[in-house]
Amino acid sequence: PRAAPPAAAADAGEVAVRIHFGMSGSLHFDGATPRFGGAAGTPALALTFDGNRTLQAIGATAGLERSAAAARAKHAKGLRRDVCASVSDFSAGACAAAVRALPPETL
Repeated sequence: PRAAPPAAAADAGEVAVRIHFGMSGSLHFDGATPRFGGAAGTPALALTFDGNRTLQAIGATAGLERSAAAARAKHAKGLRRDVCASVSDFSAGACAAAVRALPPETL
């Protein structure tokens, strides 16, 4: 394990974790099997919360970001480019309808 990068002063005790999933990666909440299969194996990240609730990232790599504030800003920038971010239905059909509704100059 490598040492954690220094946190920015503005983060005030916050930590941002980046998880990158491979093609068969999956999140497991409280040990539940993912709906769409998912990899079995050793978790890249395993967290235990109050009430003994668990989250495991399997088939992934995990690391700490330099700054929680910078990670939030990067996420917000990405949401502006995500055509499905404004809909609450993330099915393929809803995302396709969101793309069709975009003005042609944005495609």
